[in-house]
Amino acid sequence: SWIDKFKKECEKQGAYFRIRDFKTPFETSSDLEAFRWAEEILQKLGLQSNIAPLAVTNEANVLSRKGVPCIVFGAGDRDNSAQTAHE
Repeated sequence: SWIDKFKKECEKQGAYFRIRDFKTPFETSSDLEAFRWAEEILQKLGLQSNIAPLAVTNEANVLSRKGVPCIVFGAGDRDNSAQTAHE
């Protein structure tokens, strides 16, 4: 529904709105073994695990739709693009 609203607002401004590619964010369970490994590694490194859902698309989206269990994590501020598991 947000896409329809956005399209209507664009049209009001005389703009053209077109979706060329749309992928829903991937989801994975925090019960995934690799997810637990990542948390253990962070703990061993003395780093805090800041786990929270974040809607983003990347290669994990494609792989997870093919049945490949995925987690995505990395250094930095998650507001810049880090991804985490959905519970």
